[in-house]
Parts: sequence; structure tokens; C-alpha cells
Amino acid sequence: MKDLKVLDRQSTELEKSLSRLRGLARLMDDQFRVPIVNVRVGLDPIIGAIPGGGDWITWLVSIYILWEAMRLGAPMPVLLKMAWNLTVDVLVGYVPVIGDLADVAIKANRKNVDLVFGHFEVVSRPAHPDLVIVPPRALAKPQPNRAVTALVVLLLTVVLFCLASVPALLIYWLFFQGKT
Repeated sequence: MKDLKVLDRQSTELEKSLSRLRGLARLMDDQFRVPIVNVRVGLDPIIGAIPGGGDWITWLVSIYILWEAMRLGAPMPVLLKMAWNLTVDVLVGYVPVIGDLADVAIKANRKNVDLVFGHFEVVSRPAHPDLVIVPPRALAKPQPNRAVTALVVLLLTVVLFCLASVPALLIYWLFFQGKT
């Protein structure tokens, strides 16, 4: 049995990290309410609408959430679901305008943080919805093999990077085809 002080310190650090992830997901997906249609949007569709790099910035934030989930000890099935959400977000994001509107509906960052919260059985109190509480039993869950998990997440990152690069490579090819 782990020492109670060690468990308490681990719980506090985990709760702080999860709270940061929740805040980041809120900023990217739900920060602002559009008054007329009563829809919540974040910076993801706004930054993603910037031509020539907006989607890259939002992609980097999403990858950070994936890597942070791995660092916190999320198991492989959770990480694979998160990578799938990012894949859908990247592929739909290829379509101009429709991709930005889809970012409002897909909310991949929030889905991914919710997956991590589900794994750690995060509890929130209605009176304090921003307070993240991790029950002690969540700390007792077996930790995945860090080396294997890091390798898989690295490979997923490379694949997602390649997917995210397709539009830029296609544009480059279209503009510079045959010019040497």
C-alpha cells in the first residue's frame, strides 16, 4: 500500500493537470457563447479559419492534450480513442468553411478530455464545476507500460502530422508543379 502522503501528492498533481486540461479544452471548444444561435464555440474554429496555419496551431494544442493524457497514465484504449477523435477532426477540417463549422460540432478537445476524465473517474461538484476531484481508487489503477505507450503515441503523432500535412503538400504541389 502506498504511503498516504504520496497518494495525496499524486492526487493533487493529477487533479491540477486534469484541471488544466479541462480549461484548455474549454478555451478551444466552449469558451464563448454565440448569442443568436445559443451555441458555444472556442478558439479552435476561430484559429482554424486562419488560412495557411490556423489548423496547425489547433492541431498542436490537440496533440498536447494527447501527450498529457499519456503522461498522466491514460491506458492505450483511451489514447487510441483520442487519436481517432483527432483524426476525424483533422480530416473534416480539410474542407474549407465546412471544416471550421464542423469544429463547432465535433469538439474533439472536449471529447478527449472527457475520455481522460472518465478513465480517472473524475468527480465534479455541482456547486464547483471547475473543481476536479480524483477518487483514491483511480490512483490505484495499474499504470500502462510507459515506454510502449510513448512509442505508440509518438507513432500516432507522426501519422496525425502526415494527415495534417496533406493540404499543405497538395497546395505546394499544385502551385509548383513542373516548376524547377
